[in-house]
Amino acid sequence: PSPRYKKLVEMYKTMHEQGSPEVGRPAKKTFSGKSLIEHVDRIGGLIEETGAKTLLDYGAGKGLFYEPYPGAPADSRFKSMKQWGDTKVTCYDPGYEPFSGAVEPKYDGVICTDVLEHITEEDIPWVLDKLFRHAQHFVYAVAACYPAKKFLPDGQNAHCTVQPPEWWREQLEAAARRNPGIRWQLCAQLKAKIGKGKSDRVFRS
Repeated sequence: PSPRYKKLVEMYKTMHEQGSPEVGRPAKKTFSGKSLIEHVDRIGGLIEETGAKTLLDYGAGKGLFYEPYPGAPADSRFKSMKQWGDTKVTCYDPGYEPFSGAVEPKYDGVICTDVLEHITEEDIPWVLDKLFRHAQHFVYAVAACYPAKKFLPDGQNAHCTVQPPEWWREQLEAAARRNPGIRWQLCAQLKAKIGKGKSDRVFRS
């Protein structure tokens, strides 16, 4: 990790605790994990294709849109999603203390939504390598290709790396070459030219 990455983690810890006042968002709604919702079906397809029973949600935020995993306390990092059956999800986020602990070496699948664009460009390769190395079968990654509404405590836009879909595809392809045998799916998100919507460009290995 670069020195900037370590500073970013500290700033995200602050935002998790204090919220994003510049956009009127309280702490509970800051990095709540809401962005996961629109990807549930695509991830469900990968779970069905691979028979995945364990997932790592890398950069899960507060994970508020999951349900507790059966038998686990409500505040546990172990979660479930109704649409994914009995698949067990482990939440990890270095900026959110309850989910910042060590994770297992391997999971059937690794998902990463609303994360990559928040990382500086020089750190993208090792972060992608980490996703692939934790994956037994697949990686599902999302990258926003536009600036964020939120700003970091130091004034920088929260989306540190804003690149076109093709750039992100090349990064996933390079990570896959370094870590062969893992299927991947990338959802690159673009702002709609008219209105407030988004359009997705999906790439697959």
